Amino acid sequence: WNTEADGTGTDYADKATIKITENTNLYAQWTEKTYTIAFNNNGGTGNMSSLENVKATERRKLPANTFTKTGYTFAGWEDENHSTYDATDTVQITVDTTIIAKWTIDSHTVTYNCNGGQVSSSNTDTTFTEDVNYNDLIDLTKTAYKEGYDFDGWALSTDQTNEIQTQITMTTTPITLNAIYTDRTAPTTTAPTAETTTNTIML
Repeated sequence: WNTEADGTGTDYADKATIKITENTNLYAQWTEKTYTIAFNNNGGTGNMSSLENVKATERRKLPANTFTKTGYTFAGWEDENHSTYDATDTVQITVDTTIIAKWTIDSHTVTYNCNGGQVSSSNTDTTFTEDVNYNDLIDLTKTAYKEGYDFDGWALSTDQTNEIQTQITMTTTPITLNAIYTDRTAPTTTAPTAETTTNTIML
C-alpha cells in the first residue's frame, strides 16, 4: 500500500498495522509478474539461453535458432500446448513456458547410374533417380539392363565388382550407385583335370 496512487507517498506492507490521525486513502501497489521462456532442442544439439523477466503485458521476439540436428532442417517452434511459431515470431506468455524446436527430415537424391547399360530393355535412359529421407534404407532391389550382360547389383564405384552393396542407409549428402554386370558371353576357363597314372610292378 501507499498513500499516493503513483507510489510516491508512504509505503505500508501488506497486512501491516498502521496508526492514522486523519482520513487517509491507501492505494494498492502492484508489481507485474514476470516469467521465463526456455528452449528445448527436441533431439537436436546445442543450448540456447532462456529469456528471463518476460512480462505478461509484453510481446517478446524469439531469438534466432542456434540448435542443429543431423539430417534435419529447423522448421520453427511450438510450445507445450502445440501452438506453433515461425522462427522470428513474437510471443506473449502468462506462465513459465518452454518453446520446443520443430524439425523437418531432410531427403537427398539417389542417382542410379546404369554404367554402360540402360534402365530396361525398352527404356534407353542411362540413369534414374529417387529421393530418400535421411537414415532410410536405399532401395537396392532396382535393376538395370545391358545387352549381353547379367545385372549383378549396385556399387559405389563403376568397377567395384567385389563390393556390391547389400544395404545402404541414406546419409546427409546425395549418393550415386553404379550398376555392375557380368558378361554372359565371356568365355569360362575350366581348370585342367590332372591325369592319373597307374603303374604295375611285377614281383
